[in-house]
Amino acid sequence: MKGLLSRYIGVVIAVAGLLMFIFGVISGETDEVLRKAATICLECIGLR
Repeated sequence: MKGLLSRYIGVVIAVAGLLMFIFGVISGETDEVLRKAATICLECIGLR
């Protein structure tokens, strides 16, 4: 029973993550996330 429950929770979390990923792509958030990630990387190595 415990193994079945943990597998079910894993599937639910994976589906929720996939839905959030799809929503982000549809709403155009990928450009913003990439821009912020590049800015943080440049700040970490001292170029910005």
